[in-house]
Amino acid sequence: VFNNDRSQTYTATYKPVVEGPHKVHVNFSGVPTPKSPYQVNVDASAGDPNKVNVFGPGIQPEGVFTSRPTYFEIHTKDAGKGVPEVIILDPAGRENTIPVKLKKEPNGVYICDYTPVVQGVHSVNVFFANQPIPLSPFAVGVSNASDAKRVRAFGRGIQPHGLRVQDEAKFKIVTDGAGEGVPEVNVIGPGGVKEPVNIKKLDAHTYEATYYPRKVGRHVVMVTFGGVEIPKAPFEVHVTPFKETLIRAYGPGLTDGVVSHPAMFTVETNGETGSLGFSIEGPSKAKIDCQDNGDGSADVRYYPMAPGEYAVHILCDNEDIPKSPYMANVVPSTDFYPDKVNCYGSGLQPNGVIQGKPAEFVVDTKKAGVAPLDVKIIDSSGNFVEPILKDNRDGTFSCKYVPRAIGKHTLQVSYGGVAVPQSPFRVFVSQPLNANKVQIFGPGIESGVKTNKPNHFTIDCSDAGIGELNVNLVNEKGVNVPLQVNDNEDGSFLIDYVPTTSGVHNLNCTYGGMKVPDCPIKINVQSPVDLSKVKVDGLETRVFLGSPTDFSVDSRAVAKYGQGVVTCTVTNPSGSRTETFITPQSDGTYKISYTPFEEGPHTIDIYYDGVPIVGSPFSVNVKRGTDASKCRAFGPGLTKGIINKVNAFTVETKGAGTGSLGLAIEGPSEAKMTCKDNRDGSCSVEYTPTESGDYDVSIQFAEKHIPGSPFKVKVDRPTSVNDIKVSGPGINPKYCRANTPITFKVDATKSAKGNIDVKMVTDKGPLQQKPIIRDNEDGTYDVTYTPNPEGALLTANVLYNGHQVPDSPFKLRVRPKFELDKIKIEGPGVSDSRGVKASVPTYFVVDATDAGSGKLDLRIMGPDGFPRPVDIEKKDNLYKIKYTPDDCGRYTIEALYDGKSLPQSPIHVQSYSTGNADNCRIMGNIESRILTGKNHSINVNARNCGDGNVTCRIRPVDGHYFVNTEVVPKNDGTYLVNYSIKEPGDYTLTMKYGGQPVKDGFYKFTVTP
Repeated sequence: VFNNDRSQTYTATYKPVVEGPHKVHVNFSGVPTPKSPYQVNVDASAGDPNKVNVFGPGIQPEGVFTSRPTYFEIHTKDAGKGVPEVIILDPAGRENTIPVKLKKEPNGVYICDYTPVVQGVHSVNVFFANQPIPLSPFAVGVSNASDAKRVRAFGRGIQPHGLRVQDEAKFKIVTDGAGEGVPEVNVIGPGGVKEPVNIKKLDAHTYEATYYPRKVGRHVVMVTFGGVEIPKAPFEVHVTPFKETLIRAYGPGLTDGVVSHPAMFTVETNGETGSLGFSIEGPSKAKIDCQDNGDGSADVRYYPMAPGEYAVHILCDNEDIPKSPYMANVVPSTDFYPDKVNCYGSGLQPNGVIQGKPAEFVVDTKKAGVAPLDVKIIDSSGNFVEPILKDNRDGTFSCKYVPRAIGKHTLQVSYGGVAVPQSPFRVFVSQPLNANKVQIFGPGIESGVKTNKPNHFTIDCSDAGIGELNVNLVNEKGVNVPLQVNDNEDGSFLIDYVPTTSGVHNLNCTYGGMKVPDCPIKINVQSPVDLSKVKVDGLETRVFLGSPTDFSVDSRAVAKYGQGVVTCTVTNPSGSRTETFITPQSDGTYKISYTPFEEGPHTIDIYYDGVPIVGSPFSVNVKRGTDASKCRAFGPGLTKGIINKVNAFTVETKGAGTGSLGLAIEGPSEAKMTCKDNRDGSCSVEYTPTESGDYDVSIQFAEKHIPGSPFKVKVDRPTSVNDIKVSGPGINPKYCRANTPITFKVDATKSAKGNIDVKMVTDKGPLQQKPIIRDNEDGTYDVTYTPNPEGALLTANVLYNGHQVPDSPFKLRVRPKFELDKIKIEGPGVSDSRGVKASVPTYFVVDATDAGSGKLDLRIMGPDGFPRPVDIEKKDNLYKIKYTPDDCGRYTIEALYDGKSLPQSPIHVQSYSTGNADNCRIMGNIESRILTGKNHSINVNARNCGDGNVTCRIRPVDGHYFVNTEVVPKNDGTYLVNYSIKEPGDYTLTMKYGGQPVKDGFYKFTVTP
């Protein structure tokens, strides 16, 4: 068709009826034009846009926000041939202001992503095969965005524990960077009752919410921003009953802190009983040090290692005290040094500060950098004393305060929110000096004071102010009595003394150079001894001439009152004195012996501390004659004998007169008998039988049997120590390790019954604990002991009836409790030079059988720096370690034994890929959005993948932990991956086979409540 235009053009139209290549010939005046014929490829008919569907938030009228990505899906499966195209016009009609990304998915699905940058109605135009689809264009309203994930809430009002009924529960909400919006807070109490909440705006991005819980129980604090819950919301708060307490806490560490510096506070119990406890919750773990001051208070320090808010819990009997937890804001460390602050001055001294008088001290910050200085002074009632601070402009500060109360004052000095060295200072404020308020009281100044008996009295200066105490005590002769003055550390003094003479004593006392009222005090000291309580026992009124005799004097009833001495004289008829022997006995009595050599009446005088006892002098008549009934025999040889051994007994003839001693023994053998005169009225007798059996021992004095004669004696064979055997690890040097109890057995079954004794010594002194000997009641004994110290040479003496058993003493060198260099680590999991196969379980063995007792701690870190699960099987000191290297790369094995690193640690193991991950397929669709707490499963086909296993890891996008997953292999070569996620958020899933990624094995998904 001729267009009849200036260019003399023609328009040709044709309609192809078949698809494929066509040639178009163009001739002018019968001559082909240049480039004619033209090659044209005719396709099949174009797609149908009416069969295209779109879904997703990116085409909705509402819900799309500025600077926040959105998307929608284009489904073209049944629409035929064609490609979708999307053009978005902003509210100004501009086409190129919003970049559009189209991503093709399987089954004819396209994902369109875009991010609007301005608010207003946008026109989303969707074309298919160059034609608009139904309902296109879509009007999408875009509003300004608010990001609730950027909102933070913190404070005591959302702490899980610590709040009580009627408490002021406050917390702050920070919206910086969260966009436009206003936070909303709802508090739901027990029974679903809504609690009133007051929200106060502090600045452009900070709000403070306050509520007052009215009931005990669970409260739910819901915080939203822009209609969306902020992170960690809702907060669950458990409110406990209202309670009053005497316990008070104060100090900079309850409100502020600096990273890596100790945060200090003080707790005063004020007499309230209960077990105190402390816990710190915050961005980092915080070590806690508690110092008990012994006065009902404690200084607590904790060490925050990261900035942020910390909840300081103060517990009494495992329950938060009122106002706990305290919320401390810890800031990063800056260029200041609170540990270099120096405080000095009389106002910080424990004593010397007077009530109502100014006290001063200096704070030197010259070397500490620049930071705010804070001084708080608290008296014993919890009242604050106002300090007056003066900046001296030379890096020092002068501080003055005037205490209004007496008693303990606590001074807390902090620099930059950190307690300075020695803070808190404790100062005892005293009253002004007044000697008239000194009180003297106690049994030591009252009636009833006895000589040689400890006495005491108290001088109370607690209400008299600070002064020097002088006290002295003199007896009737003007001699000073030694006094021991004990400071009770509470303003009073305990005075101990022991008067040695009776009579009136004078006590004088001055305080601060001033005489104490009522001094001198007269103290009447009396003798405590009642000589009627000294008793004489065994003093015969008639004794035989030339016969040694003795008696005893019991002064124990009066000895406790002093250091008296018993003396005795024996006067014979001629007026001369007979020699006496006085022997103190172990039971506190005295034994007096003498031998009369004259007939007639004798006089015996007995004295205690130089004073005759009641009944002294005593009369004794001496005459000639004998009396065998006064003799006695005793000793082991009269009850039991041992063949071929010397057996002994003693015969006493004291008081029996002068006569001959007759000895005889009859039995299965002739037993040689010897007798030795001890020159003290006794004889020592020994005999040696050669055969066992029953023997009769006859003892006569002056040809008459003494009481008990003849004595029946059973003679037996001796106990054979050579038959004793010792065995067990306790005598094996291999098992002798420091501070590790070990046992050995003593076998005495082949010997007669006897006594076992074990003595253990080392070349560095005795053992800290004596060996424990257990009689098994079968002739054997178990001996348990704990060797120490390390390196000592230990000698074990095993005695049976006092004799060394065979091979005793045993010498053992005390080895260390454990020896790291004797621990072996081997096995395919650490020793294979090629490395280990990824996803294939492996193991190695830690052999500590020769290393001593200890605890093995082991950690395996993957190539990504995260720990991997470890299965440890222990038998004796042999450990089998199983683990699965789920990924390719280097694994690090760290091993500690009893807290110390092994020489081989860390061990690096390379994991290499195995199998063919390309043949691994994920079966079915993977959900991009799932619900919290719901169980999910993924089927994986790995039939043709070769050696290896399927591994799967799920972790939050912004987290540092892995979600627990279960990978279950099936007999048909497939795997089932099971998982359930408790916390909402965005997560990634990584699936591999043999350490290599599988197709479509990495994707992101969202978990919602």
